[in-house]
Amino acid sequence: MPVGNYRQSHYEATFDLGDCEWDHDFDLTPGECANLNGLGWMAEGQRVCIALLWNDWPQTDQDYDMHLYRNAGGAVEWVSSFAQLQDGDDPPVEGGCFETTANDWYYFLVDQFNATADHYFEVVAFEGEFGVNVPESSVIEPATADGAVAVSAFPWDNPAQIADYSSRGPRNPLGGGPYDPNACGAHPTADCKPDFAGPANVTTVSYGQVPYGRTGIAAAHVAGAAALVRGAFPNRTADEVYDFLRERAIRPGGAPSGSATDDEWG
Repeated sequence: MPVGNYRQSHYEATFDLGDCEWDHDFDLTPGECANLNGLGWMAEGQRVCIALLWNDWPQTDQDYDMHLYRNAGGAVEWVSSFAQLQDGDDPPVEGGCFETTANDWYYFLVDQFNATADHYFEVVAFEGEFGVNVPESSVIEPATADGAVAVSAFPWDNPAQIADYSSRGPRNPLGGGPYDPNACGAHPTADCKPDFAGPANVTTVSYGQVPYGRTGIAAAHVAGAAALVRGAFPNRTADEVYDFLRERAIRPGGAPSGSATDDEWG
């Protein structure tokens, strides 16, 4: 499974008004309310999809909303809102897609519309680069599942560098909440993701001579390696194939993977 391409378009934190009246403060500089987070520059008519989730699963009466804006000639102009009512029998999710109205810079804010607690939340967009982002724990479903083999990406011609778009772990615990920065290492927990890294920015028969990047192609390389192992050893279980690959994985610089894992390379 690809870990996703959201390293630069992911944010998570405990909701904090800071110096704002209703909205999350993305920059807790004393005396300033920085309630707008940059979504990036978008072309007119571009379809942009974005999601907000907070840790009050499976149903909640804690109501958070998300609003989108653009920089219209130096003035902030409202573009769209995701503001469904959470009244006790709704999931803690807001989001969807909108179409940009002009070539411009776009922003989002997270509003605590009607909540009695400051919940841990995350925002992920499928386009753009956030002005304030959190690369950690940007792996998204289904790569976060226990049984999923999550794969990050590195450029084939620079195998010592994880791609700047490749999501990184670890995953958030069940139900959301802050990730454990010590989930990976010599004694990784189940929250440690990814499992492997694979090459990207390659040319293919299907996509021609234009280099094709992203973690989807990296996952295909690892799946191909697993298929070769299974073909050579058809009686091996999925776990045995996994261990075969893990024992032979090479870290940057040529060092064997050994028993240590990290939240970028697996």
